[in-house]
Amino acid sequence: MMIGVDHSRAEWGAEPRRGSPKRMVDPQHLVVHHTAGSRPSGVTQAFAVMREVQRMHQDDRGWTDAAYNFFVLPDGSIAEGRGVAYQNGANSPKNRDTLSVCLLGNFQRDNFNDMEKAGLVKLSNALKLPMIPHSEVSSTSCPGDEVRNWLSAGISAKPVEADQAELIRSASELVELAREALHKLIEALKS
Repeated sequence: MMIGVDHSRAEWGAEPRRGSPKRMVDPQHLVVHHTAGSRPSGVTQAFAVMREVQRMHQDDRGWTDAAYNFFVLPDGSIAEGRGVAYQNGANSPKNRDTLSVCLLGNFQRDNFNDMEKAGLVKLSNALKLPMIPHSEVSSTSCPGDEVRNWLSAGISAKPVEADQAELIRSASELVELAREALHKLIEALKS
């Protein structure tokens, strides 16, 4: 995996790329998007959302892959989308000279949390690229007012220490495991 990525394509169950074009020019910006759908409550649900985004992009729209180079999960972890070596498909007409990252949720209504901010900053720093909202390259409200305001304010994210981020990520994983165990228990009790 490349520097800055916490989850590989294999880990989230990505389908193979279908002839995605390699990136031929150096990117100038990292463009921030949101899915505008439901916000996942844990890593397992986030992976399902990412698979659905990829399915929609490949099967419904006929694209080569999920449009985004990266995803940032609600816990701030970063997942590889198309990856850094491939031209993104989310920033038309600027696909050739940008990379894209997608937050999972609708940031017209969802709270943009400190972990997501830290994940975006981590990715931006790893790529050495400034971030801009999708609305700067296309006529859209994406990625939502709260994210756009944060980006235009000069990314004044409250810093999250690495050990704090790891504790929060571990706690999120434990909550997800407890949810799954509870669901299995309920199903077993029903039978």
